[in-house]
Amino acid sequence: MRIAINEVVEAFGVLFVNLLDRDFAKSAGFEHYSESELLHIVRAFLLGWFGKVEPEIASSLPGCVSSSGRIDFRVGDVAVELAVRKYGDKHKRKLCAKENETEVKKLLRHNGPSLLVLFDFSRTHLSGEDLEEYRVLPSLGRGNWRTSAFHVAYFHRETKTDEKVYTKIMVSPAAAKRAKLAA
Repeated sequence: MRIAINEVVEAFGVLFVNLLDRDFAKSAGFEHYSESELLHIVRAFLLGWFGKVEPEIASSLPGCVSSSGRIDFRVGDVAVELAVRKYGDKHKRKLCAKENETEVKKLLRHNGPSLLVLFDFSRTHLSGEDLEEYRVLPSLGRGNWRTSAFHVAYFHRETKTDEKVYTKIMVSPAAAKRAKLAA
């Protein structure tokens, strides 16, 4: 079954909004959950939404001692990595490009569409410049690596209105190389 990245982003949007909905969450306090605590909930949600989800898919991870890693989920052909910043966490580093370098490397090496989902439950969201840092790709080490483009979907709530919003950007290795050569 062919699943588009936009469908996966839409599903994560529904999940994010409902994790913050007091009528749904009741006293669970999902905004205080870490990434590892949310992974099981996300897996169950995606299974219900799409019917089939493959968790913890083996992946190539260049520049690492073991040279292998695991992608959080695969929904159809789409590889999905999740990063979470809990409520009350004032440091942006959990969602910054430098902190998620290994996730980016796994997505770059995935042969097919891929998506990095950033859930930000804090009250201070990332700036556009913080998200643009994902366009500066990490080194994969020596060699001529085949890489694929990936998307970043950043979900957060507005500080003043408490409205749930998301931003999506596409990161293309070819465009990053052209920009680097032009500079």
